Amino acid sequence: MAQTITKSMIKFMEDLGFGTFGTNLYVYQVPDSKFADNDIYWLIPSGGTPTRQLYTWGKTKRYAFIVHYRNESTEVVDDKMFEMESVINAVKCPLLEGFDVYNVQCDSFPTDSDLDSEDRMVGTMTIFIELLDSHK
Repeated sequence: MAQTITKSMIKFMEDLGFGTFGTNLYVYQVPDSKFADNDIYWLIPSGGTPTRQLYTWGKTKRYAFIVHYRNESTEVVDDKMFEMESVINAVKCPLLEGFDVYNVQCDSFPTDSDLDSEDRMVGTMTIFIELLDSHK
């Protein structure tokens, strides 16, 4: 099976200690509240848009991952989001298996109440990753 940018991002997050896929790290959506922890991450991937032509005739593609983190404690959400933003912005070029990373940055947003009104808080950030595209 071909490696995708989403699978590589999941592995990257797991390696940094931000969740375990299928346990408290999910893609697109989370299981019903009866089956999922309150302490979870979920990713919403998008992108693949060509962004720049390099002088070597290569191109870069930009991907975005919206990352949500949910917990019952506002303080824990704030701490986790600050930690994730600090770690990811400190990494010059993360090792995403199967991809050549050109640049990475993330923006975080304020903590808010979870949409399902079950006394939980959600933090959100967007991680932007630019890849070198070897296709010419």
